[in-house]
Amino acid sequence: MEQNKGELFEAIYQNAEMLVFGLDAEGRITIFNPACERVSGYRAEEAIGRHMLDFLIPDSIKTELIELFEDFQSGRAPDFSVNSWLTKSGEERTISWRTCVIYDEQKRPKMVLGLGADITDLLRKEEELSRSEEHFRLLIEKSLDLVAILDREGRVSYIGPSVKLILGYDQRELLGKNIFEFVHPDDVQGGKTALEIAMQRSGKTEYAELRVLHKNGSWRLHEVSSYNLFDDPNVKGLVINSRDVTERKQAEKMVQVQRDLAIQLSGTSDPTEVLETSFKAILEASDLDCGGIHIYDQVSGGLDLAYHEGVSEAFAGEIAHYDPDSPIARLVKAGNPVYTNYREMNLPKTDARVKEGIKAVAIIPVKSNGDVIGSVSVASHILDEIPRHSVNIIDMLAGQIGQAIARSRLASALRDSEERFRLLHDHAGEAIFTFDRDMKIMSVNRVGCEEIGYSEEELIGRSVLELGILQPDDIEKAAINFQELMLSGKPVRAEYRLTRKDGSPFYIDNTAAPLYNEKGELIAISNIALDITEKREAEETLRHSEEHFRTLIEKAFDVITILDGMGVIRYESPSIKEVLGYEQEELVGKNIFDYLHPEDVQVSLQAFSGGLEIPGNSTSMEVRFRHKDGSWRWFAGTGSNFLHDPAIQGILLNFRDITESKQIDRILRENEGKYRVTFESTGTAMFLVDKNAVISDANREMEKTFGYSHEEVVGRMRYMEFLIPEDVELVKGNSLKLARGELEGPIQYEVRARHKTGRIIEALISINVLPEIDKSVVSLIDITEKKNYERELLEKADQLKDFLDIAAHELRHPTTLLKGYALTLKKHWETLSPETLNESLEAMGVGADRLVHVVQELLDMSRIERNSYPMVKEEVALEPLVERAVNEMLAKDSDVEIRFEFRGRFDSVNADPESLVRLLIILLDNAVKYSWPGSMVEVIVEKGDKNLIISVLDRGTGVPQEARESIFERFYQVEEVLHHSHPGLGLGLYIGRRIVEEHGGKIWYEPREGGGTAFRFTLPLDEPPS
Repeated sequence: MEQNKGELFEAIYQNAEMLVFGLDAEGRITIFNPACERVSGYRAEEAIGRHMLDFLIPDSIKTELIELFEDFQSGRAPDFSVNSWLTKSGEERTISWRTCVIYDEQKRPKMVLGLGADITDLLRKEEELSRSEEHFRLLIEKSLDLVAILDREGRVSYIGPSVKLILGYDQRELLGKNIFEFVHPDDVQGGKTALEIAMQRSGKTEYAELRVLHKNGSWRLHEVSSYNLFDDPNVKGLVINSRDVTERKQAEKMVQVQRDLAIQLSGTSDPTEVLETSFKAILEASDLDCGGIHIYDQVSGGLDLAYHEGVSEAFAGEIAHYDPDSPIARLVKAGNPVYTNYREMNLPKTDARVKEGIKAVAIIPVKSNGDVIGSVSVASHILDEIPRHSVNIIDMLAGQIGQAIARSRLASALRDSEERFRLLHDHAGEAIFTFDRDMKIMSVNRVGCEEIGYSEEELIGRSVLELGILQPDDIEKAAINFQELMLSGKPVRAEYRLTRKDGSPFYIDNTAAPLYNEKGELIAISNIALDITEKREAEETLRHSEEHFRTLIEKAFDVITILDGMGVIRYESPSIKEVLGYEQEELVGKNIFDYLHPEDVQVSLQAFSGGLEIPGNSTSMEVRFRHKDGSWRWFAGTGSNFLHDPAIQGILLNFRDITESKQIDRILRENEGKYRVTFESTGTAMFLVDKNAVISDANREMEKTFGYSHEEVVGRMRYMEFLIPEDVELVKGNSLKLARGELEGPIQYEVRARHKTGRIIEALISINVLPEIDKSVVSLIDITEKKNYERELLEKADQLKDFLDIAAHELRHPTTLLKGYALTLKKHWETLSPETLNESLEAMGVGADRLVHVVQELLDMSRIERNSYPMVKEEVALEPLVERAVNEMLAKDSDVEIRFEFRGRFDSVNADPESLVRLLIILLDNAVKYSWPGSMVEVIVEKGDKNLIISVLDRGTGVPQEARESIFERFYQVEEVLHHSHPGLGLGLYIGRRIVEEHGGKIWYEPREGGGTAFRFTLPLDEPPS
């Protein structure tokens, strides 16, 4: 599409009537399109590079133009101006200009671009019209086109015979009638006033414009002059001279509208403003009230509504787009205007069309350079047909709209072109750099820096010779070329060897051209350097390989044969011995058809005869040739008619043995079924897609993976439709690179696909090109479970990291405490009081207990993970175990009260007593840790249906909603690791859960009514299953 736009813009630039003119910062001409050539008489090559004041500008306005140019250099160039050009023939032409200033990256004026129109002829016509208006006024005043005499009551006492031609009436039809019976009601009052004034002023002429009723019912505009001759006895009345000026007034209106529209459009290049201004002008001039402008979509070929006015939004939506094959689009494409009634167009009667109530309608194709680019549709909700005077106005303004759209597109194209020229330098594929006459570098583009290995800062201002980038052997050649360039002023092209910053050599093909200012002084030498290192290396490789290839051709295994016009062998290559077992001389002089398989002779003869008739004709065939041992061998070859070639004068055959290929083809056909089974039985969703990415085949695994049937996708869907939009561009980009050979297949990466139900599938996509069949194979493996597993592993890794941080803290705290007290006791043992010694030893004991507790939790977790946690079950009484656990917790000197309650009588329970006590201590320690000082922790034992229920209750802070599902997981802690304020590794509840599960019970958490926490677990009353 970008290429098409470029072609369109080039066509507009070359063919538009609009002048496209560009000046650089010095006033030299840089752009001079064909329209400029036609107006000025100068060819582009005569104008470009010259200063505009030297030849284009008349002496009379040079001062004015110099002031305008100074404004441009200061960035204040006017948007609109009118000045003169001096043509090559010496004629002055008046040009209306729309100009804009283009700035460089430092916001300095770099160029002024002008879009102009030659208005010389228009101004001349306006001057002629102005001169003729007085002439026409005098003619009208004295004209006797229609002469009438009125009495004092305004009755017609005489009327000339021209009334028949002018108004369609016979003279007798008007005699005695009051003239105002034939005047438009809106003009009657003014007409009567004018009549009264005329009757009061004897010998005076009065003028008026009145609409007069034609006999056919139409109103005709008349210019009326009256002359009071009541005092003349020969007349005794008011002499009326009247001329029908309807057409002239309409023409004047058309000219005025056209002129006003041209002035308005010359001040803008905005497409939307162009359309709005143009359409409003049509409505104002045509007495119609609604319509719109459609523009052709260059891609789809349809018509799109670009502007509308006077219609409802519902109707605008109805006409927003016409497909290329729709009746309206075909009508417009035909290029002929249509004036009709909307009801007669036989369009579908939709609610919007019926409610809109369009009556008269005109559809005018809009053209540019003879091509239809859109249409103007104007209509009326009131009139049943388009007024005749409006037809010409609509046709004329539609043509002007086409020109305006073309100018707008040209202006837009030129703006885009300027930006592309700037980007071309910055991102050109070749190195571009300039240096002064001392060979000091003035500028360099990105590619130049990349090729030479220096940054722009390292290059600017330094001499090419100083940098040492030119290899010594080429310095003399460069000096000679530089001297030639300076003397001739013409570009010089040469190849050089350069040295990169890292010392590696490379070759460039350099074109140097001098740049001059308006005074003809050299300001820089521009260089465009193409890296030809690979080309030079390829040439060197080619030179070394020519001998090799020549030998290969001479020793080729293919058989070369030359026949005469009768099929007799004149030459046979040496390879015939290896291929068919014959010596060359055994076959020379023999007819080749004697050695062909009988079934192939007839077809070969037909091809041979047909080839004889066409010099240079080539025919490819497969035939069977008899080996010297009597076997038949398959050959594929080409026969070319060189009978007319004096160097050969025969039929040249080049063929090779394909017997093994034929056998392989047969085997492949036999194995095709096997390969199909493989395609269908693979565990991967696979597609074969054509070059447009349309699926041409898919296996059954695709149906399982994505939920679509084979019929739903083959030939109907592109494989990228399975991907979510965010991943499509990635796949498109890599697929294009693979197709262009920029990537080597197969390529694999992870994408997200979508099941027919909408479910997201995480998949591994693999794409490879099958050039032999001009298709690609695409496979998609569902890795959703794998990705979920990976996420779980990452979560476990995060948990393990948190655990290690907590474990380090838990181990460091008691060991630091023990070490601190040990050092204190060692240093101050003799001076410490017994009480202090006891307190220190007790603190060390607490630290040691905490350390033992941490190690015990780690050992328990390790044993659980290895399924070696010691568990010796026996029949034990439960109450002593509960009491033991409570007492152990109370011994820790907590400020939380603990009590237990047995609700009912219980026999013994089958359990490991040490594990059970460990479980209770874990739950009690957890309850105490998160309870408020002075609060109560309760242990309640009660009987369920088939088990015991033990509950540990507290009035602490409780467990947040989001953590309730995770608190029994390994390493999990409700607090964040960075705010770890309570001792513990996050293993207690995990160990507790595993103990309960080993006993065949279950454990859970409940929020306690009134606040706090309830942990409950069950123990089976019966022997748990082994």
